[in-house]
Amino acid sequence: MDSIGPNLVPTKDGSSTLHSSEYNAHYHSIHGAYTESMHIFINHGLRDYLKDNKKALDTPINIMEMGLGSGLNALLTAESIDQQVVNYIGIEAHPITEKATYLSLINSLPHAIDNQLIESFWDTPWNTPTKITPIFSLEKRHGKIENLELTPSSIDIIYYDAFAPECQPHLWQEDIMRTVLSWLKPGGYLLTYCAKGSFRRTCKSLGCRLESLPGPPGKREISRFVKQSKES
Repeated sequence: MDSIGPNLVPTKDGSSTLHSSEYNAHYHSIHGAYTESMHIFINHGLRDYLKDNKKALDTPINIMEMGLGSGLNALLTAESIDQQVVNYIGIEAHPITEKATYLSLINSLPHAIDNQLIESFWDTPWNTPTKITPIFSLEKRHGKIENLELTPSSIDIIYYDAFAPECQPHLWQEDIMRTVLSWLKPGGYLLTYCAKGSFRRTCKSLGCRLESLPGPPGKREISRFVKQSKES
């Protein structure tokens, strides 16, 4: 598999992130990798969605992540559920190939994560849905989002965590977002750190309601989009 060859970088909350020399970009905020992931994707994504959408615990929540990266968002998702069943698809064009790098990043988090969970995430084969725990399934997809095929209106929550528009502009343009948002169920959430005006206007034009939320340290605002039904 191709690899970006990322370097480990400490962030201000004590957790580490990775730096891509190819894109000259960090995987997470240097103001706090763990803090950013929890704030955007877990608190304003997973937890708010479960609070706002009461479902039977055995009815799976389907999550898709653009930019699986180190697996941090997926690990924190698996750790944050008690009874809710979650099916998680994470797409990554440049997988991390060094286990030592992965372990160093995960072990830098402010609290210990179950070692079996850490190992299971690394050992999960690519492109194969795998049951990690009795309530969490993971499918690591190796490839580009342009080639990803998902069933329309099948995803409850999208973590859109690609590199910034300045680094990967095509991943934030209308043609890609039209496809991505077609996978989202009516009422589903798309979460991203990006608050760029042109991106927000694109998603609103494609049938989403923008919720501008306070950002984590170092970021004034983040974006949550809620897909509207055709009747809305």
